[in-house]
Amino acid sequence: MLRPRGPLLHNIRWSFYNIGNTIMEDGRMTIEINYEETADEQVHMFFSPVVEGMILLCAMLLKNKKDFHYIDYQSVEKALPEPSRVFIEKWRRYSTNDLLGCLELLLKVPQFQNEKDFCTGISALSDIDFVQSFLGGEIPSDLTERLLASPDDIESMEERYEWSTPEKRQFIKKFLLELQSFRLGFLETFLHIVHGDFFQKLIRAKQEAIDHSLIELKKLNMKPLALSQYVMGKTFRRTSDYKLYYFFPSYSFSPSKMRVFNHAVCIVIFGYAQPLNDDREKSKELSKTLKVLSDPNRLLILRMLCVKKEYGARLAEYVGVTTATVSHHLDLLKKANLIKEEKIGAIKYFSADPIQLEKFKSVLQEFTTIKT
Repeated sequence: MLRPRGPLLHNIRWSFYNIGNTIMEDGRMTIEINYEETADEQVHMFFSPVVEGMILLCAMLLKNKKDFHYIDYQSVEKALPEPSRVFIEKWRRYSTNDLLGCLELLLKVPQFQNEKDFCTGISALSDIDFVQSFLGGEIPSDLTERLLASPDDIESMEERYEWSTPEKRQFIKKFLLELQSFRLGFLETFLHIVHGDFFQKLIRAKQEAIDHSLIELKKLNMKPLALSQYVMGKTFRRTSDYKLYYFFPSYSFSPSKMRVFNHAVCIVIFGYAQPLNDDREKSKELSKTLKVLSDPNRLLILRMLCVKKEYGARLAEYVGVTTATVSHHLDLLKKANLIKEEKIGAIKYFSADPIQLEKFKSVLQEFTTIKT
């Protein structure tokens, strides 16, 4: 599971924009939405080429790309210059499946729309800030300083999540030993990816779907914290009094999602290929049907009608209630689309509707299936 976490945010100036639709320099349309104009919270939603490029580069560095099956890696890599292809091939031998923790850098340099400004900000970070953020933000400063001074010390350090396997230790050691070369190669390759024809064509082709995902996200009409938890599909173990919320749809990350945060900022990145439907409406519909089935006599009637068709008087005798009461139960079952009615001669017969019953069971099962 990807679980980037963040340190407190220091000395970063954030720019706030209260706009609706924004035209980028290259002519593409983005959507930026402020949910509530208050001094306490701001919510921004837009496509970020910086986020997309970072995810794409991280995915290309990984050996195991099972979480990024939407990406045409060969086409991306083919469009890169030789030094970038060499950089990717070299570090792919060492990298682990935890590289997405480097999105912690977004908290240090919140330049989401301008990739050059983002790279300038990253280049200006100290080694300790860069290493801490690149490795997910959870390694204490004293350990980071010790590792920067002597990368070999990782072999004798107490095990942590960041180096819990020999492969992770090998990557971090190599990363620290060649830190300056890695920083330069990482940013140059990132820029080559974002400026490449393949990336630009991909984003233009997906722009309509990206904008649609942002419109659908706004339709959910939830409070910022509730919305971020809904998109992530989980209740956060630790929440803060976030002042800024960012929601970034991503093609490369589909259908995954992740949160990057500190005490003030919550960034949610979600694969837009998976629709963001409002389960609250579905829960209301399901609750209506479940309420109908909550009566034991109605369940008995439905059970009998699943076996064979019957008329009201016979059902009243079976359940042990009056025909008027049975008529009331049958009316509710019909409104819930669980039974159907047909007239044979002068008598109304009722039977279970197998298609609607299967549909209800399928929706309920999907709604209650535990997502892993």
